[in-house]
Amino acid sequence: MKPYINRAALSKSVYKSAGVSVLSYTVHALKTTGIYFGKIFDKGTLVDEFKVVCSDACQSKQCNLNLADFQAQPLAERGGKVLEIAKDGYLIFYDSTGDKNYQVRLEKAGSSKKRKIQFDTKKLNAGDAYAVSLLRPGKYEGRNLLNKSDFQVKVLYPDNKLSKKLNTVIPPVNVEVTEEGFSPNAIELTPGQGLVFNVKTPSSLEISLKQATERKNEPKPDLKRDKRTKQIRKRIRWNNPKKAL
Repeated sequence: MKPYINRAALSKSVYKSAGVSVLSYTVHALKTTGIYFGKIFDKGTLVDEFKVVCSDACQSKQCNLNLADFQAQPLAERGGKVLEIAKDGYLIFYDSTGDKNYQVRLEKAGSSKKRKIQFDTKKLNAGDAYAVSLLRPGKYEGRNLLNKSDFQVKVLYPDNKLSKKLNTVIPPVNVEVTEEGFSPNAIELTPGQGLVFNVKTPSSLEISLKQATERKNEPKPDLKRDKRTKQIRKRIRWNNPKKAL
C-alpha cells in the first residue's frame, strides 16, 4: 500500500470557520432533545443530507461526522444517514481528505412544517467551538468578521531537539472569542499544535498565513579546511609496490 500524502493539508494557508475542511473541525452541542435535519452544501449546492435523533435514551455523547464519508456514498444512499446522540452531546464536523469548505446547516423539526435553523457553520454562536491545526511555520493574522476584532498567531519553526523526544504531547491552546475580542490575542504554536476557539459571541473566523518562515540556510562548508584536508591526503597517499616492479 502506497503512503498517502494530503497535499491540500500541506499547502493550506487560509482557514475559515464558515466551512468544514481539512485540518479543522467544528463542534456543536445539542441542548434539547428532538429530531434534527442536517444539510451539507458545497459552494451553495446541496450535496447530501443526514438526520440526527437526540434523545435521553441514547448513551452516546459524541458523534463524529467526516464529510469525506458523505461524498464517498453512492447517489442512491445519500440522504439516508441517521445518527443518534444523547442530550448535551456534541456533533463534530470535519473533512479528512479535501479542502472544499463545506457549509453545514442543522434544522430542528417542530410542530409546524417550517424547520428552525439551530446551527450554521457560516455563523457560529455561543457554545460552539472551532479548532484548527496550523502546519506551516510563519506569521498568521486572524479576525472575527462579524465584529472586526483580530488576533495574531506565530507558528514556530520545528525544533529538531524537541521532535526527537518520544511520547511528547503538546496540549492545544484555548482562545475565548467574546464581544470584546480574543483572549489571548497573541499566540505562539508549534506546527500541528491544536488551536481551539471557544465561541461566546456570534462569530465567523478567518485565519490567513501572511509570512511563511522558510527553512534556515545550512552553514557553508569551510573551503580552506577542505583544501588543507586534500593536501594532507595527497602527502600520505599509499603507493602499491607491485606497480614499481
